Amino acid sequence: MSKSRLPKPKRRLLLPVVLLLLIGAAAWALLAPGGGRERSPAAEAGTIDLSGQPFDEAIALRGQWEFYPGRLLEPASWDGGPPPRPAGFMDVPGYWNKQEIGGRTYPLDGCATLRLTALVPEDLPLLAVKLGNLFTSYRLWADGRETASAGVVSCSREEAVPRQIVQVAPLERADGPELELVLQLSNFDYYKSGFQRSPLIGTEAELGALYRRDAAISWFAFGACGIIAFYHLLVFAVRRRHLASLYVGSFSLLMSVRTLLVNDRLVYTIFPALDWQWFAKALYLIFYLGLLLLTRMLRELYPAFIGRRLVRSSDAVGGLGALLCLVAEQRVYEYALLPAELYACFVMAYGVGAIAVAVARGERGALLFLCGFAFLAGTVVHDFFYMADLTRAASLAPLGFLMFSLFQSVLLARHYAGSFAEAEQLAQRLLAMDRLKDEWNQTLEQRVQARTAELQEAMERLESTQRQLVQAEKMASLGNLVAGVAHEINTPIGIGVTASSHLVQRAERLRTLYASGQMKRTELERFLAESSESASILLSNLQRTEQLVRSFKQVAAGQASELPQRFEAKQAALDVLISLSPLLRESGVRLDVRVEAEKGLETTGYVGAFYQILTNLLVNSVTHAYPEGGAGIVMIRISRLQEREGIQVEFEDDGVGMEPELAARIFDPFVTTRRGRGGTGLGLSLVYSLVATTWGGAIRIWSEPGRGTRFELELPEASEEDERQDGANARERNRS
Repeated sequence: MSKSRLPKPKRRLLLPVVLLLLIGAAAWALLAPGGGRERSPAAEAGTIDLSGQPFDEAIALRGQWEFYPGRLLEPASWDGGPPPRPAGFMDVPGYWNKQEIGGRTYPLDGCATLRLTALVPEDLPLLAVKLGNLFTSYRLWADGRETASAGVVSCSREEAVPRQIVQVAPLERADGPELELVLQLSNFDYYKSGFQRSPLIGTEAELGALYRRDAAISWFAFGACGIIAFYHLLVFAVRRRHLASLYVGSFSLLMSVRTLLVNDRLVYTIFPALDWQWFAKALYLIFYLGLLLLTRMLRELYPAFIGRRLVRSSDAVGGLGALLCLVAEQRVYEYALLPAELYACFVMAYGVGAIAVAVARGERGALLFLCGFAFLAGTVVHDFFYMADLTRAASLAPLGFLMFSLFQSVLLARHYAGSFAEAEQLAQRLLAMDRLKDEWNQTLEQRVQARTAELQEAMERLESTQRQLVQAEKMASLGNLVAGVAHEINTPIGIGVTASSHLVQRAERLRTLYASGQMKRTELERFLAESSESASILLSNLQRTEQLVRSFKQVAAGQASELPQRFEAKQAALDVLISLSPLLRESGVRLDVRVEAEKGLETTGYVGAFYQILTNLLVNSVTHAYPEGGAGIVMIRISRLQEREGIQVEFEDDGVGMEPELAARIFDPFVTTRRGRGGTGLGLSLVYSLVATTWGGAIRIWSEPGRGTRFELELPEASEEDERQDGANARERNRS
């Protein structure tokens, strides 16, 4: 029987839903009234009965303490004479400015004395009391002896010094079942006056062990968060583009520092003289900067699901809150905390929802990230309740971040494991390809060398053919012969180009497959077969070309190469027009050719090449610029070069023009718009060769459909050294 399974999308959402239910149950347990040590007996009318308690764990001294506002009384005030009368009874934990005591509410600033009588068993071992968050300075007496203090208690703002030290103080009891506790408090700095958490009483061993355990947990959280911060910041230092590491590392560093500031205030063991105002500022700054970094981290990890507006708004809230903390007192920036906490809850909910969407869409690793982030969000929200005195549990945000980091570590380990597995597979495939390459290397290299030699020989023959064609084009009397050469040689050359192009494409594809590790044996066998076939086609057509060139070479043999000489540019252009007049008449195009040049403008250069250049440009215009016949105007402007000796020739017609794509490659060989109608695509290629190679000049083209074509040629003047070199080359060619 096959087991029934949930659909894949539902399986993805099952774990986050279960996790959120567990977090909700834990939050309910923490927020439930009367949880934890707060279930111990409560004081009534200033007396708490602990005589029946086993003292196997710490007991909270909660309930009604005698309240003496505006006075700092010491135990001697109750010895002899009429004892002072309390103004009422204050509920502990609590604040005298937040509750009604004796029918009235007392102001925030000021001082007060609280007194509690505890009934304890006489046979108990040495007792101790643990004092936590008392705002913002205190002194404690037990049975008339001063036991603990923090800061300076005073009814004057100028004399009071705030301090928040969590400490375990041993109690030196007097004889009898009653234990008198007298506590002086003063506050001029915080927005609440009194107790955030009840003092704890128990045996010295029990409270000492409790304090050491809590401190060990805090130090562990501090070290763990610090190590995480160091690791991620080190990753960012190596890979600056990985901003997520910067945000995670900075956030971890903030959580590490925050661990020392909350719960048992371990920062005072390192900096005992730390000013209370800066202590409070540090707590609030960590909150605002943490909000900013957390949102940026979410955006960096899931940019498709976290919007930029959320990042900008978090930057604004975090930046303004941090600025307010730096420039204002605690009582001022405290009022901005509640809206910021509500906004932080929104960010947490938004983040959980966005990552849940990523899980539903199958984002890799999103499920684990959601589990860790949901746990972090739950502990952060819990700490908001803790700061608002809605729960008596300790701050859990460091624990939440440790769990979040644990999920991140699992996610990172999975990512690395996948990467290593993929790398191993690639390595195995590369080894297999390397062995295959060794097997074919010897025969393949030999064949490649043989084909390369054949291609090189063919290229040399083609170059020789091109030189012969150039010489033939220069001779007006051999014009018909050149046309025949172009027609006869076009077919084998075209077939050869097609075969070689196909061979290049197949070789490039094989190289790509080899580089990516995807080459198969069948691909290699197919390449070898096609290479052999293409090489055979190329060889047979090149041999045919060779035979044609050999016959044409015999006809052109004996023509002398041209040397640079002095000539007048305008007259040379007019000579070209005269020689081409029959062609212009027979073409069916009524062409008005106008030559503009300075009279007597002379230059030293290759007059035969100059004739050939103008001849090819005119023939190109007749053939391509006016394909339907008709009339046209061609302008030839000849002027001096501006920056060096030589001439500039502008050749412009008012024909049909050409597309930019065609104009960009018009000087390439065999590019023509009259393929199959007598066009060879060699005319303008020959012009470019004569200008750039023979003359050492430059040529540019401007063309637009329907607006004609313009060529601009720069023909520098030949020097004496050029003449000597050309003469030597001509003699060498004549000898060969």
